[in-house]
Formats: sequence, C-alpha cells, structure tokens
Amino acid sequence: MPVEEFDVVVAGGGPAGSTVASLVAMQGHRVLLLEKEVFPRYQIGESLLPSTVHGVCRLLGVTDELAEAGFPKKKGGTFRWGARPEPWTFSFGLSERMTGSASFAYQVERARFDEILLNNAKRKGVEVREGCSVTGVIEGEERV
Repeated sequence: MPVEEFDVVVAGGGPAGSTVASLVAMQGHRVLLLEKEVFPRYQIGESLLPSTVHGVCRLLGVTDELAEAGFPKKKGGTFRWGARPEPWTFSFGLSERMTGSASFAYQVERARFDEILLNNAKRKGVEVREGCSVTGVIEGEERV
C-alpha cells in the first residue's frame, strides 16, 4: 500500500470538520477528511446565527450557495429560559453590528447544509473519503 502524507487529518465531515478542513486547505496545507457516513445523511435541523452565515460561511465562500438552497430566513428568535414562563424574544436587526444585509440567518436542513460544506471542502482541495470510520490513531517518530 502506498504511503500518503497529509499535513492535517480531520475525523468527521459535519459542519465543524468540513469548516476546519476547508480553512486549513485554504492556507495551502494538504488535508485529509475522513467521514464514517456517506453524504447526504440525516441530521436534525439547525438554526444558524448571523455570525455563522455572514462570517464563517462568507470566509468559506458558500454564502451564494446557501442563499440558493432555499432555506427559510430568520430575523430573530424566541427562547424560554429555565423555569420562567416569559419568553425572551430578540431581533437580529436591533444590533448595530447586524443591520441591513446581515440582519438575518437561516433555519437549515442539516443534510443539505452539511453536504454544501463537505462539497465546498472538496472544491478547496481537501481529500474527502466518505464511508471511512476512524478507529484509532497511530503515533510514532514525532508524527501521528
């Protein structure tokens, strides 16, 4: 079996794994991402925040793809906190840092959102292997 060398190996292709793999690859490093499932795979939905959509997703270069995916836009939210019956409601547009075009986020379908991020990692040069479980780590000679 030929020896392959990578600067970074990422275990897991969900949002965190795909994001870190993409960002590291964008800095010129050789990245291998191993994901035990094959995408798209079912995950519970996710309520994103403006800093994710207009910050992290912009850095990754997927903001247009998110806009085209047809995810519902949200302009705020409501929480019930602890045992108190009063809801805590907020609007993103009330913050001076999130006015105008940055005053919304998305309620995403995770299977589609995760696939967008994983495919983006591939476009950024990450070697992605789906259906590959990480079962252990081998250390030796100052390398992992």
